[in-house]
Amino acid sequence: MPDDMQLPTGKTCGDCHSWRVCSRLFGCPETNTTCDWSPSQFVLRLEPEPESDTRTIDMFGGAR
Repeated sequence: MPDDMQLPTGKTCGDCHSWRVCSRLFGCPETNTTCDWSPSQFVLRLEPEPESDTRTIDMFGGAR
């Protein structure tokens, strides 16, 4: 595997801002230490993932 796919030391796919998309499209587990893209598309997620989104959208498009 090329070095350009290796994630930074101590980081996993779950730390990447794109992990949710990759996991849905490709089934990528968050524990991977290499990116499936070459070169790596890893970008550190700065904010933690929310536990769950409990907001609802009313029929006029507003969040509550």
